[in-house]
Amino acid sequence: MELHIIQKRIIRELGFSDQLKFGEFLCRKDFQPDVFNYHLQTCVKLGLVTKNPDKTYQLSALGKSSFTNLDVTNNMQNIQQPKIVVQAFIHDGEQILLAKRKKHPFKDKIGFMSGKVAWGESCTDTLIRECAEEFKILPTTYKLLAIRRCVDYDKITAKMIFDAIYYIFIITEFKGQATNTEESECIWLNFKSIASDTLLPVTAAIISEYLKDPTHSVKFYDELESHNLQL
Repeated sequence: MELHIIQKRIIRELGFSDQLKFGEFLCRKDFQPDVFNYHLQTCVKLGLVTKNPDKTYQLSALGKSSFTNLDVTNNMQNIQQPKIVVQAFIHDGEQILLAKRKKHPFKDKIGFMSGKVAWGESCTDTLIRECAEEFKILPTTYKLLAIRRCVDYDKITAKMIFDAIYYIFIITEFKGQATNTEESECIWLNFKSIASDTLLPVTAAIISEYLKDPTHSVKFYDELESHNLQL
């Protein structure tokens, strides 16, 4: 949730205290009493702050979680964090199933089927859910193959515009017939006929490593910098 700066300051003070009475908030002095009280009570209504019977205030579990997402050294700005994404490396013999994206970002690009991990969802649950949503299939034999972190920078400003951590699962057996959906077009390709310059960076890197090693092993973790994601 996006919080008002006064609410952020309330959470900051409580983040460094066990509990505070109304008159003990230092930031209270910077605002009219009714304005400060309005935002304090809003924090209570939002479940971020708990008001105790002795009229003291303290952070709730939700408030503590919100506090970890705020940068206490930078005017309580929201902390940007990498996206957590699951990808499916689906292959059958020399054939690999890839997805041509029908939506932004990376519209019309080809890569592993992928999907963001939802709040509280395990990576394997994300894998199964996304395979059903994007390809209408159910993975039955799979394992975690690798983890990749990929960042991208704007070509003009050099500002970071993309940051994601990918959990890449290799799927060797699944139920169902892969089907085009609103999000993805299914593309079966032969390993030997794939042009790496047509693939998204993480997909290209994993396939290249996989084919180079006779045992089909890849480096488990690696960081990639890309300047061609074209958001």
